[in-house]
Amino acid sequence: MRSSLFKIVFLFVIILPISGQEIVAQEPILLSPSHAPVYIQFVRTGKCTKDFSNFNHGNLCSSKGPDVRSFNAAWLRLVNNTRWAIGIRVDKGATEENATPVTIDSTEFIDVDGQKAWIGKMIAKDASEMDVVYNSESEKGCDFNRSISKGERCFPRETKPPEIRLPAMSSDLFIAPGKSIIFPIDLSHIKQYVNLYVLYNFSWEYSGKSYSAFPAYDLQHRVYFGWFELGEAIDKETEQKKPRA
Repeated sequence: MRSSLFKIVFLFVIILPISGQEIVAQEPILLSPSHAPVYIQFVRTGKCTKDFSNFNHGNLCSSKGPDVRSFNAAWLRLVNNTRWAIGIRVDKGATEENATPVTIDSTEFIDVDGQKAWIGKMIAKDASEMDVVYNSESEKGCDFNRSISKGERCFPRETKPPEIRLPAMSSDLFIAPGKSIIFPIDLSHIKQYVNLYVLYNFSWEYSGKSYSAFPAYDLQHRVYFGWFELGEAIDKETEQKKPRA
């Protein structure tokens, strides 16, 4: 009897909210369930000739002038797979050739005249090339796939990450839901056990209080691209470029 009564009460608890209110399906957070919220993909390798003195106008690696520097590069694609815009930092600033100015809803504030105002930023055009600010860190611990000498506990991961020059001036750039940008990296910045990462925030994490305020946030998220992924991608690209008989 007690078991039957429990079943009746249990069904009542479940059915009551269903029959008492309309069920509204929530929008999925991920646009593609098979991918991470934000992820990085390999595009290609090549030579990049970059001007480090002036604003970039969409041709980041085809610069000319006295202040250019050439280096071996890999182009990566950063994809926003969420239903919210995300913000990242770019070297110098985006231009109207590769981005469009927008306002951030979460930065709404009342100005000195008592009027509503918002902080404006640039939102990237899909698949446009940007000079993204990125950093790197080294993996720690043991590599159990490497052979060791007698008496050693393991093969340690002891690679010092390279120093990556931070830009003298940078700015926020937003990437719309389902959109992506492409950015070059210096191949010397990734070596064994070293991974690069890009910091990002969701648009609703930004807030502002006055015209002089910048979007502020309590935390930042990281999206990684690893040395092992890069090595595999380059090997595959090399194999595809080999002449076929």
